[in-house]
Amino acid sequence: MTAIAKAAAVAWGGCRGTPRLVAQRENTVFDLRLADGTRVALRLHRQGNVDPVAVGAELAWTEALAEAGVACPAPRRTLAGELAVDCQGQLVSAVAWIDAPPLSEAPGDPVQQHHRLGATLADLHSAADRLRLCPVPRRTWKRDDLIGEVPRWGGHWLNPALDDAERTLLAEARDAARRQLAAVSHPDVGLIHADTLRENVLDDGALLWLIDFDDSGFGYRGYDLATALIQQIDLPGWERRAEALLEGYLSRRPDAAPLRGDLAMFVLIRGLATAGWIVDRAPHDDPRQRLYAERALAAARLYLGG
Repeated sequence: MTAIAKAAAVAWGGCRGTPRLVAQRENTVFDLRLADGTRVALRLHRQGNVDPVAVGAELAWTEALAEAGVACPAPRRTLAGELAVDCQGQLVSAVAWIDAPPLSEAPGDPVQQHHRLGATLADLHSAADRLRLCPVPRRTWKRDDLIGEVPRWGGHWLNPALDDAERTLLAEARDAARRQLAAVSHPDVGLIHADTLRENVLDDGALLWLIDFDDSGFGYRGYDLATALIQQIDLPGWERRAEALLEGYLSRRPDAAPLRGDLAMFVLIRGLATAGWIVDRAPHDDPRQRLYAERALAAARLYLGG
């Protein structure tokens, strides 16, 4: 992979030294300094199911967001003006390097961090609404994608760590969420990040930066807030963090006040989605199967009021 990264860097004018591997998850990411001295995150996009058109749309959107003042890494175009290139059968792109720790490692009061994050997500959504882009070919994150009969990430009921009683509980909660969503006449839907986990939020002390827009698309704005909360649902002080996140969001988007009554539903929806997501991404005896199942169960109990 390092050899591919170095070869791909030629499209940006070449690099200084050896690319440093910093992440190998859905994408493989290298810390790289280009020949002109600019530091970038060079991303080798996941092979097998990558749609170059969708990746181009993601980069075009984040480029427009960065130009609008949203704290996200601006794509670095190649010398030929392209947003991504093919190198040895691997789709590669580069974005500005953000020199800051993830929120999970950043010092500070978690409640205040969540208030700041709420404001940051509100700014993202408001900026997205103001953009005048051509139709962006991105996935959707709506009811059928998340809690339909065939969810995009797979059914939560297939999670091997669940027992029958737990599957029944999750089905009850899912059905209630379907009814609640169906009753919303004008849901707040638009371009969202869709993966606002703590590792995808960097804190430089002044700004919170949103990175990794791989899953971005059209969906419920409340889903972004729920994603920011789901990892901590079993931690002490979760309620205060959730309230701070919501207060920060509403301080910038006061018209989104209906989210107060919907947030627990969206946390449940994220929990269900990821309980299905892990099924095909880890062995059935992997502890993460139970971890994601437990989050979904905690969200279901919260949503159902018990």
